[in-house]
Amino acid sequence: MCQRAGTPVKPEDYEGIRLYWAPKDIHETRERLKSLGYVVSELEHRDYGQTEFFLTDDDGYSHCFGVLTQGRHLQATESNCGSKRILRMG
Repeated sequence: MCQRAGTPVKPEDYEGIRLYWAPKDIHETRERLKSLGYVVSELEHRDYGQTEFFLTDDDGYSHCFGVLTQGRHLQATESNCGSKRILRMG
């Protein structure tokens, strides 16, 4: 069927896929996952306005749980690319 010639090669820094989640309560979600036995990272407050933590599940998939950092808001502004809109942190 649909096969590529040769052997697929992954770059050295290939991390696979990462699943992104936006829970309503990041603290409650993190504590719940810890209570279920998952090893979760500390909460990280990013410069781009998101608070997040990470875990790798039993199948090796990486998950990022993130929410907008409290006190930050998003403001939609028109870009110079026609009808496309971009979100900027306010």
